[in-house]
Amino acid sequence: TKVIRQLVIELDTSVRHFNSVIEVNDGYWLSSLSQGVMKLEKLSYKVIKQLNNENGLASNQILKSIKFKDSLWVSHVNGGIDEISLETGDILQNIATGRLGYNELNEDSGLLTSTGKILFGGTDGLLMFDADKLSLKTKKLNSSTYQLQKSKAPVITQLRLFNLPVSVHTDNSPLSKPINFSNSVDLPNESTMLSIKFAQLNPANPEAVEYRYRLLGLSDKWIETDAESLRRAEFSYLDFGSYKFEVQSKSPLAAWSDSKSLQINIAPPIWLKQNALILYAFLSILILLYWFKQIRSRNAIRQSIKENEERLKLTLWSSGDELWDWDIYQGQVFRSNTWGTLDFP
Repeated sequence: TKVIRQLVIELDTSVRHFNSVIEVNDGYWLSSLSQGVMKLEKLSYKVIKQLNNENGLASNQILKSIKFKDSLWVSHVNGGIDEISLETGDILQNIATGRLGYNELNEDSGLLTSTGKILFGGTDGLLMFDADKLSLKTKKLNSSTYQLQKSKAPVITQLRLFNLPVSVHTDNSPLSKPINFSNSVDLPNESTMLSIKFAQLNPANPEAVEYRYRLLGLSDKWIETDAESLRRAEFSYLDFGSYKFEVQSKSPLAAWSDSKSLQINIAPPIWLKQNALILYAFLSILILLYWFKQIRSRNAIRQSIKENEERLKLTLWSSGDELWDWDIYQGQVFRSNTWGTLDFP
């Protein structure tokens, strides 16, 4: 039997004490009020795993740790309850304070009953749940075809133009019915600043719901947000055209939901509207016809001049005369239509 009187663990910050030590086959799991949860190697007592708020733990302040089968259930001051896999060290799920009725849990107040129930004590009484039914690890073991359920799809709750809310009762509103019942919306060309608010209806834990959105026609990339930030998508200086807004939500322990979509059509400027384009096409046709007419008229004039010149040459040739031009200043005479250059028979 090996007796350890004192064990010093070197960490970045000092740990005054651990409030629980749980032995497993390959090591020890320790929890504290300041450093979260860590696992020690059984022979060397080296830290081989450390979980804190930087890698998924709800908080570093652990109040109580309880082992049940292959899971470790830990309670937090403000972070609810986490389930940790003792085999992999992964955080399987978090039960947020909202699901606990915002009951503030107490330090070292918890136990495992002989029937597999876990109890945690809080300022508003005891919290009791069946760990076997609630455990995500148990759910996976019970079904070889286990798949995460999809989250509820979010709804679009508000449309804003130039940071002002728009409803069916707004003057010159582009909405014919409430935005949450609309599948498309036609906006004027002046709608250069657009924002859309969205939310999941009646979530069990609003703080834990995540959201992501994208605007097809502008970008295919998903932009993620959460409950701590504004559940709003903002777009500025959109060009005219058609866009498709899509938003999804994700609850804890669930897959991303189906998309809630909204078709957004931004009208072109007045000089690019359909009536203007028709007018441009009509004017272009008129200009093109006028241009062809002018070309034909010039060609006809050239042909008439050419025929007149031919008639004059024939007349002069038949009379034996010729055309001449006397340059008095130069003292030169220019003759044309002479007998030597005529090609008449």
